[in-house]
Amino acid sequence: MEEKEQVKQIVNEIFNIIEDKKGNDTVIIKFNPDITTICDYFVIADADSERQLKAISDGIQREIKTKFHVRPLHVEGEQSAQWIVLDYMDVIVHLFTPEMREFYALERLWADAEQLTKPIN
Repeated sequence: MEEKEQVKQIVNEIFNIIEDKKGNDTVIIKFNPDITTICDYFVIADADSERQLKAISDGIQREIKTKFHVRPLHVEGEQSAQWIVLDYMDVIVHLFTPEMREFYALERLWADAEQLTKPIN
């Protein structure tokens, strides 16, 4: 499988896991590689409680490891569970409480990048 195709499949799987676990307002930000080299995609969502954020994070890590044999390079924020970051190198997942999402406003910060509200084709 081509590397970039696998990245898209991982993004879509993460999107679907968030939706299945009742995450809110999931957005995929696709970066232009000519402009930004941070990663290829952000996946951003929020949840109604810290417990739900942790469940979403755990579900993502378990399913991505099972289906793609990939673990995040780094996980941050699971202790406080107000903003959890899962770094899969090409894909960075940001899971917020609604208040933290509004405060950091990543969608506005990256407003010039393509933003999707459904899985990638």
